[in-house]
Amino acid sequence: MARPDRIHPIDYEGRYYKAQGQLFMRRASQGRPVIVQAGQSPVGRDFAARNAEVVFTAQTDTEAAPGVPSRSQGPRGSSGAQPGQHQGPARLESIVADTAEQARAFENQLNEWMPLNIGIERMQEILQAELENLDPDQPIPAERLVSPGYASFENTMPPASVSRYRNFYDTAVKDKMTLREMAARGDRDNGHHAPIGSFNQVAYLMQEWYEAEACDTRRHAHRGARGLRRGLPAADPRAAAPRPRAHRVRGHHLARPFRA
Repeated sequence: MARPDRIHPIDYEGRYYKAQGQLFMRRASQGRPVIVQAGQSPVGRDFAARNAEVVFTAQTDTEAAPGVPSRSQGPRGSSGAQPGQHQGPARLESIVADTAEQARAFENQLNEWMPLNIGIERMQEILQAELENLDPDQPIPAERLVSPGYASFENTMPPASVSRYRNFYDTAVKDKMTLREMAARGDRDNGHHAPIGSFNQVAYLMQEWYEAEACDTRRHAHRGARGLRRGLPAADPRAAAPRPRAHRVRGHHLARPFRA
């Protein structure tokens, strides 16, 4: 039995945090919060090497990714951190289906739902370039964009936007993605690694990143061709094909798929 007149919110407010009530989850095994540093600039990585336990990145290829801490020899060498002392997760924004063709078809469907003018406006803000007069079905001309690395240009951007700009620049100039595709992807994945394909293709890609030491864990946000969480009545795409494959592991926590 409870006395409703004696029940009131906790509403705790102290020096370091405030809370309306208790946290309904088990205490972390290490007994304290995990310290995460999100960012991949040299300054951010050096700070993470000295202070953090997890270094979160947003890269689109294995060569550019800071990866697991042992790869970042400069910052971690100067800080004295040892390999294995940190974790290096990377975000993955995938579109998956039973086949690559189905995944591509679903991507096209998602692109149709994105208002093109809004997507282009956002690309203009990210790339700091005039894009509205371009053909949306052609790649952005490289001369419209400033190459990454110009200090006078990057100094005008928020620090958190510099590395993300480089991701979008590579997508436009190296991958030759059309403006329409970039507008849709910019809204959908915000510059994160965004592979599109079958369950096995994406799983093997995750394995390749791990084995190349580009990351040691993945933060995975995906959309499946069997339906979105909002708007389309369909089962969770993780409930069928991916699980049997992902659960047949070969010795490490990434749950590498078994190759027959």
